[in-house]
Amino acid sequence: MFTVPKGWADMSEMRRICFDISRDDEKSLEYLATEEGMDVPEYLRSLVSRYLFDLQVGAGSPDFSEKREFPRKQVSILGVSCVRFSDNEMRSYPVIVEDISEGGLRISFRSVDSVLAEKLAFADYFEVVFTVPETTHTVSFYCKRMWASSQTSLNLAGCFEGANDMSVDLVSRMIIEAA
Repeated sequence: MFTVPKGWADMSEMRRICFDISRDDEKSLEYLATEEGMDVPEYLRSLVSRYLFDLQVGAGSPDFSEKREFPRKQVSILGVSCVRFSDNEMRSYPVIVEDISEGGLRISFRSVDSVLAEKLAFADYFEVVFTVPETTHTVSFYCKRMWASSQTSLNLAGCFEGANDMSVDLVSRMIIEAA
């Protein structure tokens, strides 16, 4: 038994999905999960998330349209993310901003263990601070988590909440200059 998001837009609403598998398939899943350092439910969540993520961003996939209102730019910017967990605990972690648009961004956490990755994946909000490339301006964005994916690293995507105009303008210029 494992849980998956009810919808792409808000991962805070979860649904439980149950299904039957053969004993041989169960043994295979246990082996694969152990190889990845996870338990079976965690491995299945990761597997389903990875599959759906690949479908969503896969080249030429006609069934999934761009979810963001604004065009995104692929980047690789070092930053720091302060994550608020459901118990109101806040922690900071190094991240890489993987892509960004005027309305949101996607970050990846490197080198986090599976327990921390699961805790991060279910955080409701996170903040990201980074310096805009080729400038001396540091920006901060408070984001509502939209989805999480665990492939080679944990990825969180979020939409900006209450972003100030100067920060959004700097990101807009960065996106335009790269086009």
